Amino acid sequence: MPLPDPTGPHRVGVIEADVPARTDAGCVPVVVYYPAIDEPDAPPSTALCGATSSEPEQLRWLDARYAAALGKSHLTGTLGAWSAGALMGNLGPAATNYEVVRAAVGADAKPPPINGWPVAVFSHSLTGWRHVNSSLCAELASHGAVVIHMEHADGTACLCTSSEDGRVLAEYVDWAREKTEELKQKTDDVGAALEAWRRAQVDRRVIEIAAALDGVKKICPRVHKGGAFARTSSNVAVLGQSFGGAAAVACCARDARFSHCCIYDPWLDGVGPHRHPLPDADYQGKFPRTLKRLALWSCGASPLQESCGANWDSILAKAGSVGVRHHEAEAGHFAQTDAPVVFEKGPLSSIYTALVSKADQSSDSETLLRRCLEQTVAELSSLYA
Repeated sequence: MPLPDPTGPHRVGVIEADVPARTDAGCVPVVVYYPAIDEPDAPPSTALCGATSSEPEQLRWLDARYAAALGKSHLTGTLGAWSAGALMGNLGPAATNYEVVRAAVGADAKPPPINGWPVAVFSHSLTGWRHVNSSLCAELASHGAVVIHMEHADGTACLCTSSEDGRVLAEYVDWAREKTEELKQKTDDVGAALEAWRRAQVDRRVIEIAAALDGVKKICPRVHKGGAFARTSSNVAVLGQSFGGAAAVACCARDARFSHCCIYDPWLDGVGPHRHPLPDADYQGKFPRTLKRLALWSCGASPLQESCGANWDSILAKAGSVGVRHHEAEAGHFAQTDAPVVFEKGPLSSIYTALVSKADQSSDSETLLRRCLEQTVAELSSLYA
């Protein structure tokens, strides 16, 4: 099954760009989805061989370079780094049926309402990349929002490359194979050092998300000639899956510009001072009064159900009356991303099923993804209003 087309009333455009960031990388790549001018005669897109009939320029959901990096980050322990990269680099794009992002590259933007379109920003999981949540981003944009998907340059993405010139900004750092050995040379308390490293990555993500929001106004003139295209200083939604969920909660705890938060099977581990990747301080007190909604999706087949359940309850308690939980009993950890639909329904699904952990698989990936899209749009209804 191909990725679902957006269901909202607006056609969706998309552009990629780098925005300046006060980090060692100097920038962070983003993908920006937005309501585009209608083209009523344009036939629907198709993923067959990555081609479309009327919009030849679309973004490949997973190209060979990223497929190789994804293979290394997930399969090195099973196959070894070289074999994992070679296998996925050669077979990965075919395994997706050469899937494409459901948005028109560089399409002219639709004129915004007064004060600009509402804005949502998405923070991906460990080993994620810029297009892994494309369905959700396109769906939100189709209902009338500018949606910014991050590709974090903090060593958590399977690969992070410049949208401008393709240079590598960061590669995935595996905690067991790489970071643990590095820290053993520096400290006797490796466990505490690993927790501190993860908390520092969340801090880095908060900086990158703020940079993306502050920099989007410099990107939008590529598709919109005029002012006030997007509202980025207040009433902003932040979304995140797994590790990205921790970053999203940190944004809401630390910055009053965020009014809505959607987190999907968020990685919120540890107890007290050992909480990570979200530090214990972000669990304390109340969220800013500007937070209107915090929605948490939990996945019953995910290993995080056991290790993070108590911290999920703590975050919902902190949110109080604006917090809500959606539980999917048969869902795997990545159920709310594009990955299960693309790989489990692709031409090489048997290979994917054999290699991927049962905890990362879902009983009905198509239904779960579509339900997540519908639920998220509903949770953000006051953002659109």
